[in-house]
Amino acid sequence: MSFTEAITTCLIKKFATISGRATRAEFWWFVLFCFLTRIVLAICLYFLIIDLPASSQGFFSPYFAFFLKLFLIILSLLIMFVVLVIPEFCVTIRRLHDVGYDGSQFLVKAIPIAGIIWLIKDLCRPSDPNDNAFGPNP
Repeated sequence: MSFTEAITTCLIKKFATISGRATRAEFWWFVLFCFLTRIVLAICLYFLIIDLPASSQGFFSPYFAFFLKLFLIILSLLIMFVVLVIPEFCVTIRRLHDVGYDGSQFLVKAIPIAGIIWLIKDLCRPSDPNDNAFGPNP
């Protein structure tokens, strides 16, 4: 699966789908996309907020600048949490299905330090070559 196929699958075809299985390539390409998107969004937001004047000199009034900054912060949080977190959570569950674990293992393995290391180890495992309870091998 290529980078663009993984993004299309996770963001459009299976946005909030936790049933089925996700390959390693689909999972890691989408994680890379989310990471890069968050970095670009944070940098753009940082420069937009820094460049907006805080005083009444210039084009913007201080109230307009404040509300514009607030709007940009809320918009970036919506993009980061709604548009990226939901499909990222779902593709993680589907990836755990691919290696043979139930989706509830995600919550158990989210225990700080040891659980996260265990989760990453399981996300890096190769796919179960046979059909399992969560569907056929993708």
